[in-house]
Amino acid sequence: MIKAVSAKCLPAVRDLGTVDRKLQERIQQHVLAPLAKAEAEDQLFDDRAMETLGYAPEEIDLVRAKWTELRAPGAQDWLKALPVHPDLELPNELLRTTLAHHLLVPRKTFLRVVGVPELLHTGCLCGLSDDKPLTEQHMAGCAHGGHRTERHDRVVRLLGSLAKHAGCSRVVIEPRGLRNYGQQRPDLMYKDNNLAGKKKTVVVDVAVASTLPPGANHLRKALEDPLYKAKLTMQRKVKENGKRMSSTQRFVPMVLQSTGGYCSNVSNFCRHPGLRTLELPSALRERLASPLDTMSSFLKLQLVMRVVKGTACNMVRLMERLCREYGEPEDHGGDD
Repeated sequence: MIKAVSAKCLPAVRDLGTVDRKLQERIQQHVLAPLAKAEAEDQLFDDRAMETLGYAPEEIDLVRAKWTELRAPGAQDWLKALPVHPDLELPNELLRTTLAHHLLVPRKTFLRVVGVPELLHTGCLCGLSDDKPLTEQHMAGCAHGGHRTERHDRVVRLLGSLAKHAGCSRVVIEPRGLRNYGQQRPDLMYKDNNLAGKKKTVVVDVAVASTLPPGANHLRKALEDPLYKAKLTMQRKVKENGKRMSSTQRFVPMVLQSTGGYCSNVSNFCRHPGLRTLELPSALRERLASPLDTMSSFLKLQLVMRVVKGTACNMVRLMERLCREYGEPEDHGGDD
């Protein structure tokens, strides 16, 4: 991790071109390997060492929580993606932004890498006050970025398509006319005859958890569980929707985190019996390295990439809008 957060790694982020196997090897060597070292924890939880690396005191706990979150299932899967399929492609600007988002770099460094001028490091178009400086966590989910809803909808459309491929019937995106819902209707509904019991109709609500809840108790739990944000969102969804189901319906929340991590329901869905019978096209399978050459892994990677790309798009669009609003030039990466 120490190599990953040091300034020495940042020029490589800007210079990364098209995603190919050589780039994948560089990422494995300079990003994943340092993050996997056990001694990283010793420095990560040393306040003085973190300040020496350039972290402001108020961001250190958030960095620690994010370090935990990056260990969630799926959070590093995008690093294994090669552009062998349209869903697995990351344009250069989005690649640079995503790398910066995952490198655990100090806040000021991150904002410089994605092109936010120093003047705009405090405040946001949504009314974020000066005592709450602009952070990547905020940029990942701020509605003024314009891509939070699109990121969500892309995941919903892919899940709907997969439900049809799995042999489910009556697949409806944003179903209308459900009782007890009003405008807060779920994202997807389908009938799955593979399920045991009489509850064959599945009602799905998709969410992408983007911000860390405030408070010391939440922070402590986030340091203990890489999927804490996702599980917190799942609990809220179940509480809101559990009593709305009829005797033939079951509610399933599908929650991912803005870094690409996903809850167990997402993983279970991609292992659906109807999807296991599908095969990847031979031309595609030959270009995918293990373990991504299985259908389940490929489907999960597609979902992760839709979240990762949507998060990067939201950050870039928010940065562009901030610059236009305040009359600042758009840097798109700056000089490192």
